[in-house]
Amino acid sequence: MGIGSTLGGSLGQMGGSSAGQALGGQVAGKLAASGISALSAMLFGRADPELAFQYSLEIDGITSVAFKECKGIEFEMDVKHVRSGGNNVHEHHLMGPTKFKPLEIKRGFMGANGEFYSWLQKISDPFSKTAIQRVTISLVIYNDEMNEVGRFNFYNAFVSKWSGPGMDAASTDIAFESMTIQYDWFEFLPGGIFASLASQALGAAAGALGF
Repeated sequence: MGIGSTLGGSLGQMGGSSAGQALGGQVAGKLAASGISALSAMLFGRADPELAFQYSLEIDGITSVAFKECKGIEFEMDVKHVRSGGNNVHEHHLMGPTKFKPLEIKRGFMGANGEFYSWLQKISDPFSKTAIQRVTISLVIYNDEMNEVGRFNFYNAFVSKWSGPGMDAASTDIAFESMTIQYDWFEFLPGGIFASLASQALGAAAGALGF
């Protein structure tokens, strides 16, 4: 499975959606999406689940593969449960505010490299004249051919917690440092940056055609 599989599938979904708008009906859109996606699958092969270890982190555009673990990608909505008078069968569920869980990342500790601690120190130092530095962090997912197949973008991120390594003279394990990253919101781009660019191009083309 290469980048063509993911890009083809994404193009199929986007093409079907545009076709649905052009035909003027939700049913037509679903049929078009299914047909184009099926054609893409025949051309590019099947899509398999990704492996958990094939990823990298881009922090403010700089790529690093030195991270052992990245977790906390979670979106949750506060749902309100309401009973209506006379209805003893079921509740009504109202959509409330949403929230995003902090990102937790872990990597091998390098004593000569302390950029995450320095980043946290600048934020927490009340006498620092440096503005709080917020960055964009991207978790890039790769397939078994190391082609990008998707990415999560975390916006306005900053370090809220840093944990140094636990030292043990009797251990030969690697020392790790961990960070908690706060951010405003995240988005997922199926297919990765290439599919996103293709989506923008299709959107511009559809707009030019008046769809």
